[in-house]
Order: sequence, then C-alpha cells, then structure tokens
Amino acid sequence: MNNIINQLRLYGIIPIITINNPDVVKPVAEALLKARLPVLEITFRTDAAGEAIRIVSKEFPEILIGAGTVLTIETAQKAVFAGAKFILAPGFNPKVVDYCIQHDIAILPGINSPTQIEFALEKGLEVLKFFPSEASGGIELIKAMAAPFPKVRFIATGGIKSSNLASYMSCTRILACAGSWIASGSDIAAGRFDQIAENAVKSIQIMHGFRIKSVEIPGIEEEEFAVINRLFSGLLHQSPVKTEQGVQIADMLAFTRKKNPNSMGIICLETIDIERAMFYIQSQGYKVEKNEATQELMLSQNIGNYRIKITRKFP
Repeated sequence: MNNIINQLRLYGIIPIITINNPDVVKPVAEALLKARLPVLEITFRTDAAGEAIRIVSKEFPEILIGAGTVLTIETAQKAVFAGAKFILAPGFNPKVVDYCIQHDIAILPGINSPTQIEFALEKGLEVLKFFPSEASGGIELIKAMAAPFPKVRFIATGGIKSSNLASYMSCTRILACAGSWIASGSDIAAGRFDQIAENAVKSIQIMHGFRIKSVEIPGIEEEEFAVINRLFSGLLHQSPVKTEQGVQIADMLAFTRKKNPNSMGIICLETIDIERAMFYIQSQGYKVEKNEATQELMLSQNIGNYRIKITRKFP
C-alpha cells in the first residue's frame, strides 16, 4: 500500500477513463507513456473495464493501473484478478474497505466529511479520495476539513480540470488529482490520442508550477537556451518575467551574453513539490543532487555554462 501511495504522489495526476470498447485502451496507454505519465484509472461503469485493465496490466507493465467506481467486494475481486494495483471507490463502504485491507489491496475510499475521515482513520487509512471535489466545496473545504487531521492526505477527483489543477496541487494535503480532463470520452471516441498526450504534458507542467525565482546569466548559447527551455516547459519565454532590476529575462540573456561570455551562471527555479520535481527531472534523463538541509535540488550536470537550482515555492 505504501509503495503504491508513494508512486501516486510522485506521478501527481491520475487520468481516469470510462470505455465501452477495451481495444481503445491501448492507444490511450501509449499516449500517456509518450507524455511520461505512466498511471491510469479505469472505472467500472461499463462491462469493458475488467478486460481493459487486463490489457494494460499485460501489455503495459510500466503503467500503474487502478480500478475506479468499485462498489462491491465482487468488483474489487474482479479488478485485482484483471491486474489492478489499487482500488478507488466513490464512497466509504466498510465491507469493501475491510476486504481490501484483509487482502493487502491498496484501497482509496471516497469521503467528503470529517465523520467519514474518522471512519477511515479507524481502519488505519490516511490517504483518501475526496469526491466529488468541486461539488463538495473544492480546495477550500479540503483545507478546512483537513485541519483537525494532520496525517490525512487526499486524492481529489470530481470537477478537476486544467483550469483549477494548480490550486489543488499547491495544497500540501493533496497527494494527487484524478479526473477525465486528460483523456476525455470525446477525445477517445474521436481517436485524438495525440491530443491526450498533449493534455497530459500540459497538466504535468501545471502540476509542477515551475517559476523563475532568480537568474544569474553571464552569457548563453542558443543550444543551451533550447535545452533549458525545453526541460522547464518554456519558462524562459514567460512574459513579462523580470529581475529585481526590472530587466526582462529575454533582454538580459542577450545583454549578458555580450558582457560576460565566459563565467558560470545560475538559474534558480521554484516548484510546488521538491520530491515530485526530482522524480520528474530524473525521468527526463538528468541526475539531480538534493541538499537535505535546505531542501534544494541542483542538476548534477551543467547545461553549457549554467547550473540549475530548484527550490520549493511557498504559497
């Protein structure tokens, strides 16, 4: 259970799909892998769910596959038999929860009240699905409700989309967000799998919330700029992004390249979650060093004449 929970936290986003034809799950899985988001929840709202989970589990073992809308013990059994690694339920059914705990199955029951949180804590569960998120009061309710329960964290789902994702992910009590905005039913039906991959990439960028904190740039080559810009989702093209002196970053790049072409520079970025950012950067093929005392990250290798430092962004 703890291993699954940690994986979900590092991924941060869980795409949810409901399908009628299990064959379409393969291109969805491929789109998510292309975007480097190897996690998927398939809901048991159709008869195709079990077969779809089996296909992903067998053909895409690198994807962490979960089953949603699990309402009964029988459905939980079917999901696990098909290959599901974790179970999500819309509500808190003690029979389903007890069965999953007894059989060492990662279970994330749905709650939206303090009373239900207390039920979960009695079962030893500290990571819960908050559903339906937006209809129940959204991130403000989560913050208020979580206050008396300092160990509890939530997977928020229900009304989550790219426009409100950042507000959820900026809350330290949110372990991950789940929803259908990445792989919508209409995109799946129309075969828009490139769009699904693009939605996933954009959501990952929103989740990390990388922002420039400070820049010391003595000079930069176009190739180096392209590498840094690609890794951090186009941040260096933000406009307007200014230094303390009020100089736009793009202007300063050109200016300092002429003034100090041989010295080392530092680009310091902020991110919402240091551990998640470290996992993401490593997945891109870069080595990262973490300073435990300061909770800062530093790319082990320089990019040209630049060091990249990452710190946690505080609200």
